Amino acid sequence: MTQLRGQIRRVAPYFRTALLLGERGCGEEAVARTLHQLSPLCARPFIHLTAAEAHRLFGQAEESYSPATCGMFYLSRPERLSPTVQTALLRILRKHGPQTPRVIAFAERGLRPLVSASGFSQE
Repeated sequence: MTQLRGQIRRVAPYFRTALLLGERGCGEEAVARTLHQLSPLCARPFIHLTAAEAHRLFGQAEESYSPATCGMFYLSRPERLSPTVQTALLRILRKHGPQTPRVIAFAERGLRPLVSASGFSQE
């Protein structure tokens, strides 16, 4: 735990995106919230999105998204995002530059097998 806390403190001020891997219930949301609290965007909201919520937010209302609405997106189960939502999320992240929210995703397994099978964007 001491090693994990040290890693969080070192990474929090600088990261743009992070992928947390592990079994469900291993404290992934607590790690994500701590990263947010220690980041420069800590005054902005932390938004926990499931795949279904991400589909609603990014699949239909990408143009209405404002970077001021969020400091951190925490995506649980990113492997469930459709290619359309993946593309919309990437466009938002690229479009808003320094105002871009940070993204933390939690997956039980790595995303590389999905990338290899063309089920997840390589970007």
